Amino acid sequence: MKKSAIQQIGQDTVDIQSIWLQLKLTRDKRNQIFTTLYNLIRKQIPSQQMNFLIEIFEKSLCFDEKLSSLKKKVNQRFLRFDQQQKPLYLIDQQTCSAFISLTNIGQIVMVSNNFEKVVPIFSNSESIGKNINFMQPSAVSQFHDKILNNYLTKIRSQKSQLSLSPIIGIDREGWAIPYDIKLQPCLIESKDFGICAQIKQIEGLNMFLLVDQKDFRIICNSQEFYNQILSKVVSKKQLQDINISKLIPSLRLILSKNYKEGENFQTTFSTIMIKPQDKSEIASLNEFILKQGNLNQLLEFDLFSIKGKLYSISNHYIQLLQIEIEDMMHLSDQNTKIEEIKSIQQQIISNKDYYEQIYSEEKTHSLEFLSNKYLNSQSSPILQNKISLEKQTQIQSSKEQQNYTINQLTSQANQINPYSQNNDLQNELSANQLSFIQEINYENSNQYYQAEDEFQFTKILSPQTSINLINKQVGQQIVQDEKDNSLLYDNKMSFLSQQKRFVFQNRKQQSTFEGTKQSADTFQAQQTKLSSCNLLQQQGLLSTSRNNNFISNNPQQVSQKDSTMRDSLSRQIEQINIKQDIHVEGSVQTSQSGRTSFRKSIIESIQAPLKIKGLTLVKLTWSIAFFGFLILNIFNYYSLGQSLKTQKSQYKYIDWGSKLLTTLSQSICDQMLMQALSIPYFQPKQDTQKNIIKNIQSKQIQRHQIMKQLMIDYVNSDKSESDTFSFAMDYHQTFTFAFTTVRIENYYLGFGYIQEALFAYMYQQVYSLDPLGQNSLQISLNYVNTTNSVQAIQNYVNAKLNDNFDSTIRQEFISMTIILVTSIIFSVSFIPIYSLIQSKRQEILILFTTFPPNKLMFLLSETINYINILQISEEKLNRNQNNHKKKDLAKSYGQANNIDVKNLIKKKKNISTFNRLPRFDFKILLYSALFFVLVQIHSMTSYFLVKDFFTSERSNRQFINDFLNVTDFSSNVNIVRIPLVLLTLAQNKELLALYIARGETNLSRVSLELNLLYSVVDNYYSVTRYKQDEFNKYISGILQGNACQQVAQNLDLLTDSGFSLEECDQAANGIFTAGLVKSVKQVCDLYVSRMPVYYIKNLKVFLGSIIEQEKSYSFIDSYYYRLYLFYIVQSVQQKVANLTYDHYNLMINLNHILLSISLVSQMLAIVIAYIKFFQKQMNQLKETKLLLDLVEIHALEENQYILTYFKLSK
Repeated sequence: MKKSAIQQIGQDTVDIQSIWLQLKLTRDKRNQIFTTLYNLIRKQIPSQQMNFLIEIFEKSLCFDEKLSSLKKKVNQRFLRFDQQQKPLYLIDQQTCSAFISLTNIGQIVMVSNNFEKVVPIFSNSESIGKNINFMQPSAVSQFHDKILNNYLTKIRSQKSQLSLSPIIGIDREGWAIPYDIKLQPCLIESKDFGICAQIKQIEGLNMFLLVDQKDFRIICNSQEFYNQILSKVVSKKQLQDINISKLIPSLRLILSKNYKEGENFQTTFSTIMIKPQDKSEIASLNEFILKQGNLNQLLEFDLFSIKGKLYSISNHYIQLLQIEIEDMMHLSDQNTKIEEIKSIQQQIISNKDYYEQIYSEEKTHSLEFLSNKYLNSQSSPILQNKISLEKQTQIQSSKEQQNYTINQLTSQANQINPYSQNNDLQNELSANQLSFIQEINYENSNQYYQAEDEFQFTKILSPQTSINLINKQVGQQIVQDEKDNSLLYDNKMSFLSQQKRFVFQNRKQQSTFEGTKQSADTFQAQQTKLSSCNLLQQQGLLSTSRNNNFISNNPQQVSQKDSTMRDSLSRQIEQINIKQDIHVEGSVQTSQSGRTSFRKSIIESIQAPLKIKGLTLVKLTWSIAFFGFLILNIFNYYSLGQSLKTQKSQYKYIDWGSKLLTTLSQSICDQMLMQALSIPYFQPKQDTQKNIIKNIQSKQIQRHQIMKQLMIDYVNSDKSESDTFSFAMDYHQTFTFAFTTVRIENYYLGFGYIQEALFAYMYQQVYSLDPLGQNSLQISLNYVNTTNSVQAIQNYVNAKLNDNFDSTIRQEFISMTIILVTSIIFSVSFIPIYSLIQSKRQEILILFTTFPPNKLMFLLSETINYINILQISEEKLNRNQNNHKKKDLAKSYGQANNIDVKNLIKKKKNISTFNRLPRFDFKILLYSALFFVLVQIHSMTSYFLVKDFFTSERSNRQFINDFLNVTDFSSNVNIVRIPLVLLTLAQNKELLALYIARGETNLSRVSLELNLLYSVVDNYYSVTRYKQDEFNKYISGILQGNACQQVAQNLDLLTDSGFSLEECDQAANGIFTAGLVKSVKQVCDLYVSRMPVYYIKNLKVFLGSIIEQEKSYSFIDSYYYRLYLFYIVQSVQQKVANLTYDHYNLMINLNHILLSISLVSQMLAIVIAYIKFFQKQMNQLKETKLLLDLVEIHALEENQYILTYFKLSK
């Protein structure tokens, strides 16, 4: 990917968008590789292949050496093995006895006195009655009863005595204890048949392990073994997860020599055991596969030489291995390690068939496979396409010339800074040891791949040792292949030369600090320059050599020409390289401090965080706006919630004044009705009169209770929470006090005080404590003023409520407008911000076009160099053992060496032409629209919901107010007839004048009230309200249907008992059966037609007219009209109240939901604005800037355009 991007940059016309995509994908892959290597290092998996990958990674894809630093820190944490051994403490050396029942399988019946000392788990008393399997680990004890049954059948028919030594049990803490057990069948007291067991602990310092033979998991082990080998890496609970075949790699081979299916065996062994230093080594061991190619990895572990015995226990139920370690010696000497490993190699060779069988399924877990898999995940094979200019096509003619070159490189490498640790390792490795290492890698392979395997193995050694091995191997290869395969020889020598130079440069880079690292980079740059100068000359010589091969017909002559050409080119190139090494070694020392600081400043400039003040200010503004939106929405939520709760609580007092007036008027009228019924002209039948008077007295008591509750509501309520009572408390009216009918005085008193006084008068009236009618007179005289006061209070409350409605709607509208305008501005700003970011990114991407051709050639050659190194390793890891692969690989080397890097760079100017990045994206437009919608969800939804809610509530309140006004008026005109008749007959001119004035007032309001009733009927259909259908169905039944029937169907709405459907249908000649509208109109028409009677002066004529009126609509009809009108009004009031409370509850819940929606929408808007837009754009800008770290640092150091950009950007 990096190679393709460099080639694209090298064109005359560069596609900026394509460069961005290619380089970003490269950097993403680089980060993935970094993460993978980082995790492998953290797991503490020792692997030289991984070290090799880290070196290549840090050379080709990144500036810093974070991975190398981490690797060094991790390596320093390894702890050395504690060689101190503690002797096993034997509790008792004597033998104990126990009787185990076979009748009751495995139960201990009797034990000797010292049983608890020999078997240190339970006391003697606790042991009796238990199953003998408590001496065994749980993995064995679960099968013990079945084993005993099997033993029983065999013993009785075959043997009389059996000796088991050793047999591994456990102690109280679960540690392994070896026992010597002798078994003999016996019979106790002729009752119980069983086994007598003599048990004795085996003395000594040997360590024991009990292992599952199927998967080699540890079942139990000695405490000494755990303390010396595993205590530092695993807990005691995790011992069962340890595979002993990983700690003793050759255990499977030892088992293969003696294993026969279904038979037990005993054998001795001598091998090595690995002591893991930490959990990472446990993981490495789990992935380690014992084979010839991996034996060299054992040198990295802490090894012990062990000797012991192996016992097999096999039956139908379980297969176990008992391992007794008699001797264990730590291998601190490298020579000893290699000798032990060599013996394992011999075991592998001698058990090759069995080895291949048992390891076939585990090969996929090897570290070689992991490395192969990692390499396969890289870009497609490019070995046949490109190769670095740094690689020299060196043709060397003899083994002596090759040795000379290697010695020169070795001398230069030692002059820089040798690895102290690797030198120590080199000193320890003798010629015999190297020969042994070669044998490991040469075994079962042809000569060509032997050389490759040897070179692979030398990667774990120091550069000096690697070069020595290369020297030996190349010499052997020259002698063998010089006559057979000229093409393979040429390419092989070129490859080895390149590898030597890589080892040399790698050593220089790793052996020094920042200054030496700079020296190696400068050396590499100068070497590339010099190599590119000689490229055409070398290619020309090669071309001449190939042409001569084709033209010449004499093989001997061709061979001489080739030899001469190789000698001359080899000498020239080697002299140039040696001079370069000496030149660089001296020149770099003088400038390393200045170059280091300069390089550090470039890296810091690339990695420095982006700071764009304009965008920072925009983000700050957006943050403040989002916070303001949130505060505004929360404020609206709280204020709306409080308003709804207050209005809901106040609604129950909406009819307080209406109930007060109705109660007073009904009380006055019923009291006068009882007086009228005492007049002979108006007396009904005796039974009817008694029933009416009884009902009136009962209703009067009920009205007194209603009045009492009204007064309690007024006195005990919080006046600040009720607009009705708040205004009533401050309202004053005229209070008329009548000492007699002729002596009347007026006082200006508070409304509440007057109602309390009327309540007291009503008490006297209801309970017949007013024989002279004084209290009834007081109530009658103050009723009109009370009516006016209640009407004024109700008007005030309605006006204030409407103001609250309008204020809330206005507040929601202002909030919606603010958020709307702000969100529009922010949404529109997405596009210019996106355009700005794109322009900044384009400025950075243009910097890539400023690389001149020679720099691009250097970058490309370096990239191809590292790709080839990885590709060669990949080919070696994935190859099969077929000989024809050798020719294909040699051919690929040849093709790679013949690549002309210069032809890959077509750029002819310092700055190429380029196309611009797109300044508009439909996705940004979508983000802008989504942002706008999400910000507006709460404000718009809340505004329209609140507006619709208050419109509906305003309609409901208007309806109930108009309805109560009409019904109160209907009740008044129905009531006023009785006092007019009584006062006219009593010739009480003063009070009669008052009632006539009231009657004339009502007469003037008749048409107005009827029109109001008609408007109520017309409007309740057209107005949209909560539960419209339910409301319309109910109200239409009251107003235009049978009102009595509708009330009877909704008795749950009545708070007063006593409603009778039969009486309601018969009341006033069935006046309510045609609907409330017609009944009110009928009452009003009767009132209008009867009002002139009260102006008649002749009492006889007046009385006759009244008696005539009684025939069509009597005082009793008036009573029943008032009575059932009260029920109808109560039912309507409760119905509307229920709908109102439900509507308020719904709105309160919606207010909560709106707040949740607001928070969610705000979060989504923040995600879109900051993460999907701002953060994404800033990350793109940051990633675009960081793309520069894919370029070799020394190429950036000399690019004036990039350096100028960094200076200006500061």
